[in-house]
Amino acid sequence: MSAERELRFSYADSAAITERWKTAGGMEFLREIGDGKLPSLPILDLLGIRFTKVGDGFVELSLIPKDYALNLAGSLHGGVTATALDSALTCSALTRLPVGKVINTIDFQVRFFRPIRESTGVLHVRGEVLNLGTTLATTTATMHDARGRLMAHASSTLAILDAQSALTDRRA
Repeated sequence: MSAERELRFSYADSAAITERWKTAGGMEFLREIGDGKLPSLPILDLLGIRFTKVGDGFVELSLIPKDYALNLAGSLHGGVTATALDSALTCSALTRLPVGKVINTIDFQVRFFRPIRESTGVLHVRGEVLNLGTTLATTTATMHDARGRLMAHASSTLAILDAQSALTDRRA
């Protein structure tokens, strides 16, 4: 039996992030997260996913596989890979949204090409907008290892929504 490890995690309340998303343009919102003016999303912090570049119609993220995120085969869990890709897909479209608009994933496809191990090292994820309409956006994302090998690819369709109604908690 291996030695037990402990993972402790503290995070900022995401309510402030949601409130800011209602009033900021997409690019401004992402830059505030990148500059530390807004906290990052807790799920990204937990998985170690970081924004490295934000531009018009694209974002770049990085991720280093951690032992706590491996599956039984010793590879990075597919859900972690999918989370990084989905974040890049969504945020790339977000860079082109004006104040008052948000997006929500309605279709998401992932293709895995190689197993990702802890020894793989830094992963680079790039998401790009293929098309941005008034109600739908289509995006694509790739994940490469430090040697430039394609590890995974994803694509998505996103609904473009009114921020005030989409981000209102309907449980109240």
